[in-house]
Amino acid sequence: MSQVSLNAAQEERREWRLLWLGSIQAFADSHTQKTRWPATTKAKPRFSFVDCMSDYFDGAYLREPDAYDRRLAAGQVTAAEVEAVTKFHSLAECYESPTGNDWNSEAILRDPKWQDVVAAACEAQERLLPLLADEEERKALTTTLYGEEKADAKVVASSVRGSDIGGGFRQNVGGSGLGLLVLTKPATAATSHIPADVRRRLLPLGFRADKTHGGVRYRTGAFALSHNTSMFAAYTQVRLVQESGSWVLRLTLNKALWLVFLIFPLALLGKHPINSQGVVKLAEGLALAAAIFSASVFWSWIRVLRWWKRL
Repeated sequence: MSQVSLNAAQEERREWRLLWLGSIQAFADSHTQKTRWPATTKAKPRFSFVDCMSDYFDGAYLREPDAYDRRLAAGQVTAAEVEAVTKFHSLAECYESPTGNDWNSEAILRDPKWQDVVAAACEAQERLLPLLADEEERKALTTTLYGEEKADAKVVASSVRGSDIGGGFRQNVGGSGLGLLVLTKPATAATSHIPADVRRRLLPLGFRADKTHGGVRYRTGAFALSHNTSMFAAYTQVRLVQESGSWVLRLTLNKALWLVFLIFPLALLGKHPINSQGVVKLAEGLALAAAIFSASVFWSWIRVLRWWKRL
């Protein structure tokens, strides 16, 4: 390995560790949770349970069952550090908000199970401190920085992700295949909020978060159009991963939209006999349905694109 590559790997390790330790501090910081979470709104989600969970599991890429094993193999953590956070990680991973609403901070803060998570985070904090010789790492683990941008904790693709996931994406906007929208944005400190923003957008709409290889996949039912009028109504799956130093957002088109495309022509076919005039009516119906379908998908795409650019 060249000296340049070695330096890059060391810097990458340092950046990830600062982000990781800072996210554990957020779980242990009960004072900030009690004083700032209740005042948080979805419009201005500066401090929240959603951010706390997303910073650790999404921002630090710890959702995969073998996440710590891979970090250990890559030399980004030690066996003693993994042992110190194991109990906390297990409790945080299994935690679900008591009302099913991740924005109901009052219910979460009163929940004994959440208090167990906080206590385990404090225990992990105490066990980690003697293992840290770097002053910046000790500061990240103990200083109340939750909700603030950490200049030293850039969100970048780690060597662990890079070895597991292929790259080759354009920076800004790209597309691939029918029914799939792909958006990308460079992963920097300025875009470290993206996992939390995606999570807070999708969970209230009924999307369910699943751990995936290197990221998070949000899925909802194919027939969720009736109660979802957001910009994500046209999609049944949204996947956020980090590849080649970029955030990559993939959205899969809702197949139920094709039923809408067919209903109107079939209704016309039922009213008109299959003759020359009926064929003309059918063609007109297909053209109108195609226009409505295309316009709806295009408008949804524009709304998502505008939102993505603002992040």
